Amino acid sequence: MPDRSAARTERAPAVERPAQLRNVVLVGCSGVGKTTLAESLALAAGAVGRAGRTADGTTVSDYEAIEQQHRRSVQLAVLPLEWNGVKINIIDTPGHPDFDAEVRAGLHAADAAVFVVSATDPISAATRTLWRECAETAIPRAIVVSKLDVARTGFDDMLTACHDAFDLGPDTLRPVYVPVFDGGRPCGSIDLLTGRGYGNPAAVPDTGAARESLVEAISGQDDTLMERYLAGETLDTESLDEGLRHEIVDCALHPALATTDYGVG
Repeated sequence: MPDRSAARTERAPAVERPAQLRNVVLVGCSGVGKTTLAESLALAAGAVGRAGRTADGTTVSDYEAIEQQHRRSVQLAVLPLEWNGVKINIIDTPGHPDFDAEVRAGLHAADAAVFVVSATDPISAATRTLWRECAETAIPRAIVVSKLDVARTGFDDMLTACHDAFDLGPDTLRPVYVPVFDGGRPCGSIDLLTGRGYGNPAAVPDTGAARESLVEAISGQDDTLMERYLAGETLDTESLDEGLRHEIVDCALHPALATTDYGVG
């Protein structure tokens, strides 16, 4: 697995314990925005000083000349980042079916998979197949809905489409951040657990029902949290974060997030 980030990013420090290392693979069809997402994550982690663009051939992941020429990935790339004292290797994979072996190599190395689906296109059969394969091997999965700034399909509609396409059970797909729109275009997002807003939302929508649904889903598999929740106790963010982590690792819950065509929303 080539690490092609050395010449373009600040390397994350070496780790001494497995708990300090995570490998996360980005999967999805060609053109859904995996490389753009990887670039945004590298920028947010401070690994690059400026986000590149696929259209300009300036992204970290698309390092080879052929990738820059054709504006698409042809082999996987590893972007080592550091976040909160943990080294995270972001594995960006190609989306074209000709390079399917690269995708599966990334999945074999991954602790978790992030499925990137575009709000401008239907979910492909290949993406559904990859989801089933990850389910069979119990790889934790999250969903990122991309290109909400250029699509007519809304975030909630895409979550319904993902629920049907991946044949998910009740309460297994839940947004953790919800996008905020202004004039039909995303302008920020709200963290459902903390209530914190990001971006420049003109008006913060009422997210009480969405948060309640998420808290119920997190508490459902944890007897202690469920007892506290049913007793009417306000669950603290730390407890909910830990409960969410366990739910994700156990593949009992798949978090959903939203992005624009320019990166993380």
